[in-house]
Amino acid sequence: MLILGLDTTAVTAAVAVCRAENGTISEHASFSLKNGLTHSESLLPLIDGALKALGAAPADVGLVAVSVGPGSFTGVRIGVATAKGFAFARDIPCAGVSTLESLAQNCAGFGGVVCPVMDARRSQFYNALFKDGKRICADRCVSFEEILAEIENERDVILCGDGARLFYSKCGERRNIKLPPLCAEDQNALSVCKTGLKKYLAGECVTHAELRPVYLRASQAERERNEKL
Repeated sequence: MLILGLDTTAVTAAVAVCRAENGTISEHASFSLKNGLTHSESLLPLIDGALKALGAAPADVGLVAVSVGPGSFTGVRIGVATAKGFAFARDIPCAGVSTLESLAQNCAGFGGVVCPVMDARRSQFYNALFKDGKRICADRCVSFEEILAEIENERDVILCGDGARLFYSKCGERRNIKLPPLCAEDQNALSVCKTGLKKYLAGECVTHAELRPVYLRASQAERERNEKL
């Protein structure tokens, strides 16, 4: 089965095409772009390039895996809308995956706590915690202080995500909290494919019509409207 993986939830646009055999990924073509272009400009060319790199055509894809959030509201919508359109045209299932869970896959095999953090603005981070490949808490939008209180006594913690450097800058001299290698810091569509394959094997896929974004909190426009009211 061929899997198309997409992530547009932050500044990096990431696309991968993976061939899965017997529950594992055997071949893949993965592209990431972080150059200031909007995802609406870069996403479709990246998909085309990944398919061609693996010698595949759109009709060969049997599953679309996409990060459905949390993340940038516009970015999440672009990725989910693209996935819905691609799946609708070919009548194939979708695996909507957590951006944070996919980020944690970047650091799979790390012996301590994996702490994905995405900058949610307003002094908050989108966050979840993972240990030994297992989720410790649900995706959430919380403050630096709340996350730090949970991880500062852990022996080893590795950060990842677009908020990793900001979070790390607030940690002072805590040597147990580390930044990842650059290749593991940002969104990676190969990790999206791996997380999506896991959902597919567990029977947790949805149709294009059922695929939904996950925002975790109200948009800025909604918050401003509520404040005025």
